[in-house]
Amino acid sequence: MILLMKLSVIFPILFFAIGLSSGAFGLSKVQSATLAQVGSYVVTSRDVEISSLMEQWFLLAKKNDKLKDKSKDSSEKNNKKDLTLDIKSSDFQKQVNLVIAELLVMSEAENFSVAQTSTAEIQKVSSSFTEEMKNRPEWTRLEVSPTELEQNIGRHLRAKEFLKFKTESMGMQVSDEEAKKFYDQDKGRFNNLPFENFKESIKEYLITRDVQAKMKDWFDVLRKKYKVKILQFESDK
Repeated sequence: MILLMKLSVIFPILFFAIGLSSGAFGLSKVQSATLAQVGSYVVTSRDVEISSLMEQWFLLAKKNDKLKDKSKDSSEKNNKKDLTLDIKSSDFQKQVNLVIAELLVMSEAENFSVAQTSTAEIQKVSSSFTEEMKNRPEWTRLEVSPTELEQNIGRHLRAKEFLKFKTESMGMQVSDEEAKKFYDQDKGRFNNLPFENFKESIKEYLITRDVQAKMKDWFDVLRKKYKVKILQFESDK
């Protein structure tokens, strides 16, 4: 789906080195590496770990809801899996990009006063998340307060809603003629089968491609507007 396209491809791989800072909003004494800055907000490795655990929980909750998988065996298996990201891994770097993207989208949403998320919805999600994660060591060691969790979940939900608003407002359309031109340029790609067999899928592909291009341009603008900085610190030896 267009809305669920990978935001991490918008930004180049972020380079970082280990430094020390307090947690987000100064709510924790957990040490973490300082990675980037979006406006006045400093992104730390702790922020990224929080975001990663939330993201994995959202994906798992969606999968379980879709499959109606509430079995005991499945639950026990998920609880045993360590969800911690290796700070040196490419997945961690992608998560850094996702945190930056969410902060940019959230900042823009606040400027336009759109994509509001109700307090009740945020608290409901926070409650479910806390119940699921309360006994997981990779979560408890981060010392996330209820207020900080609600701030993070609120940012995630509002950013998602604003992206939906943004993509829908683009109103991208592809005509039959444009789809046919794309088909004619490489019929072999379609095994020379009739155009009508592929018309709708070609349109969907072209719309997705154009939206991604426009979204990349938009993120480039946001990155400059909110003065994204990649912070690099040398660790003490």
